[in-house]
Amino acid sequence: MADITDFGRNPGRILAGQLAFVERHTGQRVRIVAESAWVGRSASEYLACMQHEALANIAFAGTDITGLCPYDASCLDASVLADVRLTHPQIWLDGSRRDCPEYAVDAALVTSLGLQPAALAKLMRDIGFHPNSAGEGWVWRGRERRRRARNGQRGTSAFAALAELGRG
Repeated sequence: MADITDFGRNPGRILAGQLAFVERHTGQRVRIVAESAWVGRSASEYLACMQHEALANIAFAGTDITGLCPYDASCLDASVLADVRLTHPQIWLDGSRRDCPEYAVDAALVTSLGLQPAALAKLMRDIGFHPNSAGEGWVWRGRERRRRARNGQRGTSAFAALAELGRG
């Protein structure tokens, strides 16, 4: 357990810490509870939080990891809540969990990284991802990584690539 107000002071560090925690608990059920955006963060910190949350969605896609972000919507600005909805596939509303129609990881990354959509696509491909079959997210090219390893080329894990992007 870590105090997010200390551990998450620099939002770029959060994903790397979460990934390290997940890797230390391989084969176990992992639950992550984090509230990276809170009242008092600067505008640039909010952008970094949005980037972290978008990258976390990509990093943990297809895993058994359960995540919960207990934001107090009564305390955050409407613009912050709009950004939160971009990075959360489900939200709690009126006491029940619902799919979030505003969920759009690519839009969150475009905004938080200050990139055009084509530049984001190139960046994600360059670090080893390709669009999933539905065209609504990113999939790690594990097969390509194994091929490079067989040929003596150094590769990187999806987690490491995303953590580095999050620090960028």
